[in-house]
Amino acid sequence: MTSQKSLNNTFLYTFKKTFSDSFIFPLITFISMALLQPITNIIGFSKSKNELIAGAIERGETAQKITDIYKYKFGGYELGASSFLAYFIVIILSIGFAVFLFKFIADKRTVNVYYSLGITRRKLFFSKYLAGTIMLFVATVIPSLAIIFVNVAELGSSSELWFAGLYRCAGFFLVSMAAFTFTAFVFSCVGTIAEGLAFSTILILLPTIVFSSLNLFVSKWIWGSPYSASIIRGTTELAKTNILQKASAANPILFAFYSFIKYDSAVITKTTENNQTITTVYDTSNTVWSRPDFKPLVLWAVIIIAIALLTCYIFQKRKSEICGFRGKNKVLNTLVTFTIAFAGFALAASLVTKLSKPVAMIIAVVLYFIVYFVLEAVFNRSKKEYAKGLIKAPIHAAVILIISTFVLTNFFGLANNIPKLENIEKIEISTVNSQKILGYATNYYGSNSISDGFVVENMDYSNYAEVSGNYTSESDKQFIIDFNKEILKLGKKQLSSDEKENNKIAIIYTLKNGKEVRRVFNYSTNEINQLLLGLENTDYYKQKITENLTKEFKVFSENEENELSGKIATEEEKEALLKQMFTYEGGVVQLSTVDFTSHTNFCTSYKMPEKPEGSGEETASKALNLYGEEDFYLDYLDTMTKEQHTALKKALLDDLLKQTTDQKFRANTQALGIIRFIDKSNIANLESNDYTNSSGCFIYITPDMENTLKFLKDNDMMKYIEKEIKPVKAYVRSAKIDVSNNSDYYMFNFGFANMDYEFTSRYVSAEEYKQNQERNKNKNNYEVDLNYLNLGRYSEMTDAQTVKELYEKSNSYCYRGKGGCYCVFELSDGSYISTYVFDNNIPQSVRAYL
Repeated sequence: MTSQKSLNNTFLYTFKKTFSDSFIFPLITFISMALLQPITNIIGFSKSKNELIAGAIERGETAQKITDIYKYKFGGYELGASSFLAYFIVIILSIGFAVFLFKFIADKRTVNVYYSLGITRRKLFFSKYLAGTIMLFVATVIPSLAIIFVNVAELGSSSELWFAGLYRCAGFFLVSMAAFTFTAFVFSCVGTIAEGLAFSTILILLPTIVFSSLNLFVSKWIWGSPYSASIIRGTTELAKTNILQKASAANPILFAFYSFIKYDSAVITKTTENNQTITTVYDTSNTVWSRPDFKPLVLWAVIIIAIALLTCYIFQKRKSEICGFRGKNKVLNTLVTFTIAFAGFALAASLVTKLSKPVAMIIAVVLYFIVYFVLEAVFNRSKKEYAKGLIKAPIHAAVILIISTFVLTNFFGLANNIPKLENIEKIEISTVNSQKILGYATNYYGSNSISDGFVVENMDYSNYAEVSGNYTSESDKQFIIDFNKEILKLGKKQLSSDEKENNKIAIIYTLKNGKEVRRVFNYSTNEINQLLLGLENTDYYKQKITENLTKEFKVFSENEENELSGKIATEEEKEALLKQMFTYEGGVVQLSTVDFTSHTNFCTSYKMPEKPEGSGEETASKALNLYGEEDFYLDYLDTMTKEQHTALKKALLDDLLKQTTDQKFRANTQALGIIRFIDKSNIANLESNDYTNSSGCFIYITPDMENTLKFLKDNDMMKYIEKEIKPVKAYVRSAKIDVSNNSDYYMFNFGFANMDYEFTSRYVSAEEYKQNQERNKNKNNYEVDLNYLNLGRYSEMTDAQTVKELYEKSNSYCYRGKGGCYCVFELSDGSYISTYVFDNNIPQSVRAYL
């Protein structure tokens, strides 16, 4: 290395030597990027093109070729998995590359050789740094450019493609440079290769570790923290609902990550001769495509240059004597110690929340200092250095004390602050009623772009809190403020798992100055849920119920519905699509007995053809459906006139507006029947007795609904809901709430996993029950037990008077209270029906069985 050639131009020699000695890491990076980007993309297009076109046509889109579906697509066909994998592989390989290039700084065998060359330290550093930069540029940018040209070949050139593609090129390169530069910086500061590798990894991960720990800590300890759960508005997850994502711009490995997700593809969601809408699939719904924001990339380019210059300066001032000795950089030692110890502190604090807060905090602090003392012993080679290092302990203690104080006091009350009424423009809040304002957000299984329902595809709802509504009246806002005050009190109580309800409640206050204040509570209690049912009596609810039952929403044809599934629907279109079930032309009315065993379907705008004579599956399954196509038969006994339809809705409206919360959800008498509105396009569900597999709006008819009952009597329709229920046996079991062991409960509620405070009756026919018993003779099938009745866990009663009295006081649809009981009644025909009885309604003679 000391030849005449190298001495003549040591900078150029070192620069070239870096290429020849260390090309392996950039080469691996290049190959990985090529495999995960252009090659995967080519394979994806060739294999999935026809499937994508077929899927689009099936959804009713005007797609004849792949260019009708995408403007561009980068990340393969598994939601961009190849893009994400490439992103993190680049980071890992860039760290390894920097370790390989700069490990000589911390190696006594090589550092003196490099220092003895006729080259300044500044030139030595920049010769290697510049060579590494060029190699990373080639390794990341060329494959990223190649995927652009693959898209040009398959989909054609477009401004969306080039803006997203260039963002991708710059993003990959800058992410690799951030990892590379931070590693170089660490090696210029430490004395050993092991420290360099460990500290580089921790320093790069430091923001991720700290922000994740804070998110974990705050979400568990700050009652009402907006980071307790992600918030869903309609079908869209509100952005930045966790600290890690919110602070991604300050993260050296995540500053481009979320944009990579967002710009992985550009979808043509509607194509006509004159119009197309370009969207990007960022969450569960499509959002309109917009140009990427390059400002964060420019900022990080500046940061990387600044760190590179700082690294060069530190390298020039570095003392050779520290080489080979660990623990010589006190700043990095302290930073790494704090990061790891704080992560342990946050994890411990989040795991021991069943204890009182002060006790849990003490345990977390003790763990923090155990980690601290262990790491100090690792970083210091002698007892003297170790003792000197302990002088930092009071500083660590002060920092942890400050953090603990803030958390224990909920940031001195600021975290639970409720905006003043006069400053609030509107409020959104989670509900506990799965039907959501009389079908306002019923389950509509269609395109995510138009779905506004309770179930959101591809999302685990256990981790989300959904908000809805537009509460603007003074009384509505005051009700929610008062409710917020009540749920805040839970944060001061130590509740058992029996007392907690496994549902999340979110409140979003939009202030008159445009700002949002979010509060998210990751559990509630039965009492809190009962309070929240008061939303049914707010001005907003009454307004929506009135609109739903009086407004003439647009009725969509089949072609119009298919067209909507391929575009971003407006709010008016979404509402009309969901509410056409309440219109005369677009909906069907079904009257049903309370046990679902008998239902009568009333066509509203035409009369269905009668079922022809004959038997067998073939005959029974062919008829004209609402679109005039061969499909199946339904037994329509009558055609409801438009006047009758209007009168029925008015009668329902008058009753629903007068009903109290208790009458709706805590009735002490059995319902008389069910009225169901359903969209004509979901007509197949009319033959289903299963509540969960059906779209539409169910309204239980209770004895207090005078106007509705009068309408049914005046129109000779009571016969369609009347049925004498003859229970001959009763099986009872206490309904003590226990969200940690709900197998019995799920057996009845049709699977509303997040609504374990709601009860909906289930009917099991004699034949169905017999089949279940046969299946269970030789095995204990847990899933079968959840779907059918397992009466072995219930106390049996046969006294005729007691059984009759118990049934009359039971409820088929309600919100449970503490101390009530589940009842399963065996009927005279061998079938079974499950109900719920509130505690104050349980006959004294029955309590002995609970």
